[in-house]
Formats: sequence, C-alpha cells, structure tokens
Amino acid sequence: MDNLEEDEKNASFIRERIVKKRLNKKEWLLHWAARILGAVLLAVIFGAVSGAVFAKVSSISEKEAVPIEKETLSIPRDIETTTEETTQAVIETEPESTEPETTHEQFENAVQSVIDEANLNLGIDDFSKLYTELSAKFNAANKSVVTILSKEEHKDWFDNSIENGVLCSGIIWNITDAEILIATIYDFTDRPADIEIGFSDGSYADGYIKGFDKELKLTVIAVPKELVTIRTNSLISAVNLGNSYTASQGEAVFIVGNPSGSIGSLLYGNISYGIDNMLVADMSQRGFALTNTTYSGGNGFIIDFSGNMIGLYGKEFSGEYTRAYGISDLKGVLEKLSNGSSIAYLGIKGYTVTDTLAERYGLVKGVLIEDTVVDEAAYMAGIKSGDIISSIDGANVTSLHSLQNTLETYNPGDVINVSVMRNGADEYTELAFEIVLGSR
Repeated sequence: MDNLEEDEKNASFIRERIVKKRLNKKEWLLHWAARILGAVLLAVIFGAVSGAVFAKVSSISEKEAVPIEKETLSIPRDIETTTEETTQAVIETEPESTEPETTHEQFENAVQSVIDEANLNLGIDDFSKLYTELSAKFNAANKSVVTILSKEEHKDWFDNSIENGVLCSGIIWNITDAEILIATIYDFTDRPADIEIGFSDGSYADGYIKGFDKELKLTVIAVPKELVTIRTNSLISAVNLGNSYTASQGEAVFIVGNPSGSIGSLLYGNISYGIDNMLVADMSQRGFALTNTTYSGGNGFIIDFSGNMIGLYGKEFSGEYTRAYGISDLKGVLEKLSNGSSIAYLGIKGYTVTDTLAERYGLVKGVLIEDTVVDEAAYMAGIKSGDIISSIDGANVTSLHSLQNTLETYNPGDVINVSVMRNGADEYTELAFEIVLGSR
C-alpha cells in the first residue's frame, strides 16, 4: 500500500496541465494581425493559381472547340420566260369565258381523239403500264408529304383537360445537316406553337414555326433532325423545286398532300390556264388553275410528271376548281423564311405599266398601284391608288417583278425612299416618300 502511494506521488506530473503564458495586449494584437495577414496571403495565392488554371483551360477549350456556323440557305431563282406581264387593271385576273368549263368526259374525248389521229393502238397493258409509272412517281413525291398537327389544350365545363387540333398537309422542301424544312400554305396565326409532324413512314416528331408570311399564308416549319430516328431520315426525301414559269397550258400534273380532303390522297389533272397576277401585295405572283380537279377545302402541292413541285395552295383558295401559286415567284420568300428572316412589307397591290398600257392610256412606266393595304407602310405614308411607283432608293422600278426583287433585299424596319408619279389635272407630278418598311 505504501509502495502504491509512493508511485502515485512520483507520477503526479502526468496529471498536470500546461497553461500557456497569457499574452499582454500588444502581443495579442500582433498575434491576430499575423493570422489575418496569413489568411489574406493564402487567398491571394489560391486566387492567382485558380485564375491561371481557368485561363489555361479556357484557352485549350477555345482552341479545341469547333465553331458552329449557322447554315444559310439559298434558292436559285428562275428566269422569266414571258416578255410582258398581263397588267391591265381593267382586265380581271382570271379570264372571263362564255364557254362552259371542260368536263371530265370532254377531256377524255379530247385525249381519245389525239390517240385516234396518231393511229395509236393502245391496249389494257399499255394503260396499266402508264398508271404503274404514275403510281411510282406519286410514291416518290409522297415521301416528301407530311401531316401537320397543331395541338391545343383547353378545359371543359368540368375542368377536364381536352386536347384537340387542326390537321393540314405540308411538304419537305429541304433537309439540312440540322433540320428538316417543311413548307405549307396555312394560317397558323391563331394557333398555338405546339406542332407535331407526321412523316410518311408513320413516325412523329415535334416541330416549330421558323417563318410565316401573313400575306401569302406561307409557313415554314422546322423539325430538328436529332428528334427524328435514323430509319425515318433514311425514308423521307425533299421534293425538288421546279420552274413554274415554264408550266404550259394543258400540261398534265398531279396533286399530293390533302387534295381530296384526306391527307395522303392523290388527284390527277392538267393546267387549264395561267393566272398572270394573283394580286398579292408587293409581289408579281403568278399561278394557274387546274381542270379535272375539284377544290376540297384542303391544301396540296402541284407536281409535274418529272417529279418537281411547281405550285402549292391552301384552304384560303375558294372556288369550285383548284387554283395554285406558282413556286417560281415564291422562292425568294421561301428562302427568307427558311433562314428565319421576316419579309419586308410595303403593302401595295398593283400592275406593271407595260409599253402597250403606257401608250394606250398615257401612263408613265413603273408599277401602277391599284390598292394599298390598310394600316401598312405605303398606306400610312400617304401613297394612294392610281400612283405609279417609279423608283426605290434611286433604283428604277420597271415592273412588279423588279419591285418584288428590290424589296427582298430589305428587312422590316428599314427606311426607304420611294418616288411615285401622281396624275394631276394636266400632268404627272413626282412625289417622294420616306417609308419605314413593315413586316408581313
């Protein structure tokens, strides 16, 4: 026991606690100043190192990154084959005729008379071969046709969600590395932006409106290729844009899209006559009417027998027969819309003053304005019906087509100087207008 007490006494130093010497005020201040200074120095060092590392990484990223350039589409323009546009304001845009419209029976009789005169002995096999070839052309064109569903969701009286939509047809006119571009004549201004595209193989993908022309109701819809399966990409194709200037009266064509009220339907017909001026604002828009086809209220695309699209129409076209815009006059508009640009809008409807009209009615050369679109640029500037546009920004305007080409070089919001000739009591007076172009 005595030994244990002696050991505890000898080991008592183990239980002792070393107490630091208390610092006086001066030493305390110096101590904390040193700690703060050390923290600041460490922060500066770490900041410099991290900045250098970030700069290095950024430099490497910039060198290794591949710049993504926006693809700009370009559509070659067609050369006009006519020397003078039909521009007489007193003439109807569609020819009046006292002759009855050609019936299907009369058309067949006319075809048969040509066959008889040529001494052709055609049998069932010949007709079967002909329609087999036509079917192949239709199937090829139908790979470009799509269904456009504009979906809308609303609530019923019992607060249940109901989804409905509007169906129309579209046609693939271009496939880029990034997008599938679709054209259609349909007014989507009152519809939601939720759009679904159905392709010819039965697959679907979301799309969005890339451009819209409120005057023509021409809409371009884009579908990102990443949303489309490899299989679908291999099965669809883009239709070739033809030359509607060379379409001739009597030429046989077929219509794809929604010509008979059902998407994917097909109609055959022929061009009855050309329409030289469809009175579209700011445009020399020519088209044609088709016989042996009945307007169904849908929309469609006119394909020639070489497989080229030469025209298109939408539900806004009314009447007992089918009328269509020619594609050649639309190529500039289609190009801009597909590149995501808006169309500059002057807002005039008129006719070219040809040499014949100038001599017959004592008019000056230029574009004779029949009407101005209410609340648009020309109307707001004070240009009136009967005025003749002679130049824009000093460049002579010799025809409605040249006016269209000139306006396509501008963008909405651009300021242009328009010179017009106004007929007074005894002579024409030149007036100048500074106009801010609108958007259509």
